[in-house]
Amino acid sequence: MAEVDEGAYLVCVVTAYARYGNVSYRGEAETASVHVRSLRARVRFFADADAEPCFADQLDRGSAYTVPQAAWQAAAKPDCAGVDGWYRDASCTEAFVGGALVEDDLDLFACNRVELTYAQADRSCLLASPRAYYLDEACEHPLPDPSALLPPQAMLRYGGRVSFARGASAWYEDMGRVREASCALGAYAAPDAADLPLRSARLTRNTTAYLLWRTPAYDGISLS
Repeated sequence: MAEVDEGAYLVCVVTAYARYGNVSYRGEAETASVHVRSLRARVRFFADADAEPCFADQLDRGSAYTVPQAAWQAAAKPDCAGVDGWYRDASCTEAFVGGALVEDDLDLFACNRVELTYAQADRSCLLASPRAYYLDEACEHPLPDPSALLPPQAMLRYGGRVSFARGASAWYEDMGRVREASCALGAYAAPDAADLPLRSARLTRNTTAYLLWRTPAYDGISLS
């Protein structure tokens, strides 16, 4: 067999003739077809559950393999925080270890990471009002900075859905009463908070979610 036969199916046919030329009898035997396996293994790379591979490579079967830099670059999506390794399964749970021997064709999978950070919306009362705010209702611990109430940043997988966290409340004194400045439900896509707040979103890029703190419009006193 030659290299040109790789990937083909071969059948061997053996024909037996009689010893004497004037005898017409002959017998014939045929083997089952045999697939000629290529001496090279194919490696395909998929990123973020895309249907088509972002990169392909070949190597000799039985060779140690390390993911080339070109595959990392091909998998990286713009405005993301980088590729989170390579895995043997589409759910990205079984890591591929660099230098592993590759005997057969191999598909590898990766996910890009996206970073979620939080910030104060421009209209947040914690920024707009000069009053003093506190971390506790007893007003014993001053709020050092409005950013202290923001939820921590998170690192997620590309395409993952996130429910936006709600920031902690702040407290302040007004007309001899202690009042609460609470964080509104949901997050805004822009610092002006002009659009409708989103409770959740599917993230495909690094994202800043803007939160809005408001003072109460109703102080609980009812007049008759």
